[in-house]
Amino acid sequence: MTRALMFLALIAVLTSCSSTSPAPPSTLVALISHTAPTDDVASTHFCGGVLVSPDLVATAAHCLNDRSPSSIDALVGANNLCRTAAIGGTRTPVTAFVPLDTTADIVLVRLAMPSTVAPVALATSTADPVAWGWGTGSPGGLSSCTARPVPLEITDECTGSPMGSLDDYLCAVPTGDVNTCTGDSGGPLLADGALLAIVSSGAGCGPDDAGFYTRASLLESALER
Repeated sequence: MTRALMFLALIAVLTSCSSTSPAPPSTLVALISHTAPTDDVASTHFCGGVLVSPDLVATAAHCLNDRSPSSIDALVGANNLCRTAAIGGTRTPVTAFVPLDTTADIVLVRLAMPSTVAPVALATSTADPVAWGWGTGSPGGLSSCTARPVPLEITDECTGSPMGSLDDYLCAVPTGDVNTCTGDSGGPLLADGALLAIVSSGAGCGPDDAGFYTRASLLESALER
């Protein structure tokens, strides 16, 4: 191989390395079993969440069905959940569920210790929404070891009946081939880095399926207390 070809090959490798997915937000939370081993929490991960105050995490209410606070740990600043690489973030026990004055699919969980991570702000825009989580991405797929972004666009094409009033939800569809799916519930939908909604539910998770996302504005009164 000539020096010119070797140089071009090196450029190609460097370019491919720089095109990796963006880092997840530091406020991203993985909800896991309190008994999960420290070197592999993926097998007990059941939902996502997002840090909205130093000791409060917002998630989907349905994520907590048949669970008690003492059975859950929150991994704040999570990314990789598998034993294939280091598991980062700060693991903190959950001490209480904090219900909101709504029947929508959203709830707060209280952490045993305040986080040192700056909480996410509530969004004032709906521009370029992106959901984050460890879901399967498509029906029958495998959960992701690392947090992945799912770019979405707001639509009015949702069908079905979410928890509570339809007015408490945004409806969104993916802009690409990957959708939010099993394992993504409770995770954040961000717009310009601020919290727009919480991943709730949908009729399916194919590339053309619209889903319901609980409006983060429902948190305003609780966070002002």
